[in-house]
Amino acid sequence: MIKYILTTSLFFKEGPCGRVSHAKGFVEGLSDNNHEVTIVSYGGVENFVKKNKLISFLTVNCFLAFFKEILLSIFSREKIIIRWRPILPYLFLPFLIFYKNIYFEVNSITGLDSSNKIIHYFVKLSIFLTAKLSKIIVVSENSKKQILSISHAKSIYVMPNGFSSEYLDFFEVDYKNSENVNFVYFGKKQDYYEWDAVYKFFKHHPDLKFHIFGFNEDVSLENVFFYGPFNHENLIHSLNNIVNPILIIHPDDSELAKSGSPMKLFEYAYLNIPMVVGDSLSHIDSNFNEFIYYKSGSYEDLEESLLKVAKNYELFFAKSQTLKNKVKETYSWRSIIKKWIDNDFK
Repeated sequence: MIKYILTTSLFFKEGPCGRVSHAKGFVEGLSDNNHEVTIVSYGGVENFVKKNKLISFLTVNCFLAFFKEILLSIFSREKIIIRWRPILPYLFLPFLIFYKNIYFEVNSITGLDSSNKIIHYFVKLSIFLTAKLSKIIVVSENSKKQILSISHAKSIYVMPNGFSSEYLDFFEVDYKNSENVNFVYFGKKQDYYEWDAVYKFFKHHPDLKFHIFGFNEDVSLENVFFYGPFNHENLIHSLNNIVNPILIIHPDDSELAKSGSPMKLFEYAYLNIPMVVGDSLSHIDSNFNEFIYYKSGSYEDLEESLLKVAKNYELFFAKSQTLKNKVKETYSWRSIIKKWIDNDFK
């Protein structure tokens, strides 16, 4: 039995995003490998994950309830996986000292590069405690390097994000030769994405359109369209009606961007359409030579890349047609979780 503890109050309540896709895939991967798992959260998980004989939900109403669930798991000698936040190693310190079957899932190290020294050292000590007293799961080699630069780790395993195509299989691209292209972004608004640079591009190129799914924002540009929060079913329905789509992923060059979950990259790639991607994500997988990389942090390179794809859509569309199979063959949650189980459940 595994207990998967998610202490962020809005974890499942802000719609589909990378963290939700990760949690969903993670527990479904465990189930596919015949491991029983209980998700402990503030609720909303039922909107994204389906119960079965191996997956169950437990909703808490206050933070203290997480202490109770950890204690119960310790008495039952269960594996405990906690989504890391900087405060948690301090709060759960007694458990970490006396129980050796706790994992922290560190998807990004928020606050480590803060200019505020108090925040910086608070996060740094949190990582030190995590590394010394628990087992760690990270999604990228970059996150592993960050942790090891602070402290030698008791146990650290790199688990790249898996992928689920449950809804994306219904996407049918509306490809029309000689018609205008449309740029698309879908997902949560990430602070480490270069939004100002992207909006600047569409301000300078009013003949090109940009469709944003996942949030609303007050931007006074007639060629930028916001569709608000979505579920994947509605998203795919909307995407099917957009002619000649080009996807944009525009992270900056920060350590946070480099360490983030690559889930969105795989979701985008599965759609088999051209993708313009900041090169701060280029370390994730060198096999994806279909991506059109630009230099993260460079507006000039971003502009050049977007215009290049817009003007040569037919060429880049043809090149993108191998993306879906690459994702399917390499990044299923079942296979990724199996590798972790074989490595760690001994």
